[in-house]
Amino acid sequence: MAQYEINVNCIYPGYIDTRSAVGLRGGSPDTEDAVEKMRAFGRNIPMCRQGTPEEVGELVLFLASDKSKYITGAHVVIDGGNTLQEEFLGPYKPK
Repeated sequence: MAQYEINVNCIYPGYIDTRSAVGLRGGSPDTEDAVEKMRAFGRNIPMCRQGTPEEVGELVLFLASDKSKYITGAHVVIDGGNTLQEEFLGPYKPK
């Protein structure tokens, strides 16, 4: 589609902190410990947290803007570094 000046890219979101994800991470959206279970799950990600829907939206906005006009055919992973880790043995200590 590049010949028609249409860019086509793919976004691969990792673990995103949403209400629907709480059940997948071992909690229930209606319990008091849901927030802590989501935080505990996120500590296994190199950035020590799950992503937000807003962060994914910012990537979508960037790829839809003229600022990315030379990006096409890309696969963009937005997962806080989760797929890059070879073996994660505990929470990172971000600076």
